[in-house]
Amino acid sequence: MSSLSPSPEPGPAARPGRRRRPARAPHLVTLVARRILLFAGLASLIQTGVVFADYWSNTEELGRLLIEQETTLVHQAVSDGLAQQAALPGARLADRYRLDERDGQGGYYLRVRDGTRTLWSNCGPLCQTHFLPEELDAPTFWMTTLSPGRPLFIAGGRTFPDGIVVEIAILGDPARLVAEVLWHEMFDHMVVPMGLMLFLVIGATILSIRRALTGVGRAAAAADAINPAARGARAPLPVAGLPREIGRLTDAVNRAFDRIEALVRAQTVLAGAVAHEIRTPLAVMQLELSHIDDPRAREAERSVAALAHTVAQLTALARLDAADPASRGPADLAALAEAGVEAVAPLVFAAGDTLSFEAGPAAPVSVLPGAVELLVRNLVENAVRHTARGTAIRVCVEAPARLVVGDDGGGMDLSGRTGDGGVAIGTVSRAGSLGMGLKIVERIAALHGARLSLANEAGLTVTIEFPPAAAPDGPAVGSSQRAGADS
Repeated sequence: MSSLSPSPEPGPAARPGRRRRPARAPHLVTLVARRILLFAGLASLIQTGVVFADYWSNTEELGRLLIEQETTLVHQAVSDGLAQQAALPGARLADRYRLDERDGQGGYYLRVRDGTRTLWSNCGPLCQTHFLPEELDAPTFWMTTLSPGRPLFIAGGRTFPDGIVVEIAILGDPARLVAEVLWHEMFDHMVVPMGLMLFLVIGATILSIRRALTGVGRAAAAADAINPAARGARAPLPVAGLPREIGRLTDAVNRAFDRIEALVRAQTVLAGAVAHEIRTPLAVMQLELSHIDDPRAREAERSVAALAHTVAQLTALARLDAADPASRGPADLAALAEAGVEAVAPLVFAAGDTLSFEAGPAAPVSVLPGAVELLVRNLVENAVRHTARGTAIRVCVEAPARLVVGDDGGGMDLSGRTGDGGVAIGTVSRAGSLGMGLKIVERIAALHGARLSLANEAGLTVTIEFPPAAAPDGPAVGSSQRAGADS
């Protein structure tokens, strides 16, 4: 019997034709988000360069921002010190402006006044050189450039609403306080608005893409639901709600499916018609050869018989391709298997083999009755054709809906198994078979959604597990006592 017995699977390194699993493609949302982040980063770098160059070249604006920043900071520290009745200037200002340097040589001179009264200063007589006279009413803001260019040599001051006047002179900016100004400007005028814009753009993009791809998901689900074995009108992939470009692709896929369906239908009809037309000439040839008493005629008769068997299998395959799964009906698996055994029993006994049939309780299934009988006949015929004389063949029906056909013919390997564990037509086995009988078995199992499994024990054992169905009304044909037939 030709066998589908599983041979030991080679390891990944030893499997010559194994393909690597392709890496998962990223989602469209991920691709778009990456592009947005990339170009947003480039835009931020360019904008950073532009803003930095603008501020760095405009020393007057940079000095104004620096005076505003430092006077605000000094006013806050002084206000906190006065509220806490602490000695001025406090550790915060002392560290920031290096006030522990002798005679204020840290590069920063400060004076804090309340009206005409000086609250604190670190410049002594130099205050008169850099700041406004104390008897003048200080303006809200003032600034003067002590020396042009960089580093900055500037002086200025502010009058705050609480009446405190803060004046500062920056000579060379040794602590690089101007860097804080640049950072604050970058943060306020670029980082915050760019970040907000980027968040909104990415969010809007993700929502838009997901909404646009909702229809793509429906189309993919419809494509996955297409059953090549189903007959009747095929529902086209939905186009509604898809973007125009994807809609055009979906229309093209629908047209391609229509062409493929028409081609498959035409090939099925052609294969069935050709096989049917060949059967009659083969029958005539067999009849004529039977009347010729010559050894060569017997040899030709065997060749014609083999050809007739192949044609019969091709016809069966064509009919299975044209079968409509919707025409399945309730039946008893045991009764159908018994009918198939009775049909093939004469061939088994004529070949000198034995055949036994066992069945338990009724096994209700929803099937094409003729297809199940054909399945049993093919499995038994394979056992007869591809095992030695005297092989014991057994057919069993087990609960709930399991059909088992086995033999003790020793089993055999069949190379060329397909990725799903099936058999490729055209694979030559040790017995010279083309494997069409086993392909017919696979096609019938797939047509019914049955699970086909193979095991190599004393011989080949083929198990087909059908989806069980509700028990049919009334007694099933052939559900009476079934006995084994041995010869």
